[in-house]
Amino acid sequence: MNASPLLRVEPLLPTDMRACAAIMAGSDPWRTLGVTLDTALHRFMADPCPTVVARPPDHDEPLGFIRYRPQGFIDRFAYIHIVAVSEAARGQRVGEALMARVEEVCFATTPHLFLFCSSFNEGAQRFYRRLGYRQVGDVPQLIHPEHGELLFMKSRPA
Repeated sequence: MNASPLLRVEPLLPTDMRACAAIMAGSDPWRTLGVTLDTALHRFMADPCPTVVARPPDHDEPLGFIRYRPQGFIDRFAYIHIVAVSEAARGQRVGEALMARVEEVCFATTPHLFLFCSSFNEGAQRFYRRLGYRQVGDVPQLIHPEHGELLFMKSRPA
């Protein structure tokens, strides 16, 4: 699946942190999980994991981002830690462009990529399945007492 040629996907800059934290705090599933602007910003500053952002070609403002760990799942396989796309940019292939970049980087060094998706986030579940991820687990009440987290996995293409 090709990413939109109208997007730039590049590493997070320190000046992007507040905008990315606002995207996260202002959209689901993060709102439902109780993430605020302050807690999202704290995550960026306290945890310097690799992060890519998507931007339109004529703007510097991020439309979305992914934070990932190349060997963050049981210290062996790649793990997507956070995916967030601004609600205004959804449906514009921002998530696809971000996922394509992270998959390219991670599949260069590991055969599997994992992520959790909230059980109530049906749109994200459809998105991940469309990209070839399959659900391999279900952890009830992992983050929120009323919702579970679904574990998805994608393997490197042969």
